[in-house]
Amino acid sequence: MIKRIIPVVLVSLLILCSCHKTDNQQTLIPKNEIEEYLLALPDKPSENDRYFLVTNGGLANEELWHEFLDHCYQGKAAEITFGQYTIEGDVIYTLLSYDGDRYHAITDNSRDRFGKPQFFEYDGEQLNYFEWTTMEEYSDGIHPALNRMACLSDEKYTDADEMVSDIREGKTDVVLLWADQKRND
Repeated sequence: MIKRIIPVVLVSLLILCSCHKTDNQQTLIPKNEIEEYLLALPDKPSENDRYFLVTNGGLANEELWHEFLDHCYQGKAAEITFGQYTIEGDVIYTLLSYDGDRYHAITDNSRDRFGKPQFFEYDGEQLNYFEWTTMEEYSDGIHPALNRMACLSDEKYTDADEMVSDIREGKTDVVLLWADQKRND
């Protein structure tokens, strides 16, 4: 089941993010200020900007994602900004924040030429992140592949299969943040 969703997700996902540390106290930033921040981000971000990139070829600046996870797992407040590319190359940004208790995300798709420009908000108690290895067929044979996926929800998932199933079924409290699969020889 996971084999079928990863290629679809990979085609539509190129994620960039930058990580900002905050202290352990919740900071309530007005929604309009977050929207202004997202709108001011570049239309064509550069890999040299120290963004976390998820591509068909793997991850770049992966330490930024793990730094964000470390803060969250320690109960410390943190923020990370994702830039996800559409198939057509338009960037869609998401600001994901953690206040030490809950996660909150605001997504700006105003740069998507084929979508209706708007902001989406998501909340969740859990940031589910999985890494697992599968055997995949490549042009030169079958090789191991490293799969990674992050999801925001109110439910704590114990395995990736269950999470992928809920995403595919359109469960409303599950938001796919990013996914990656790369050959892992």
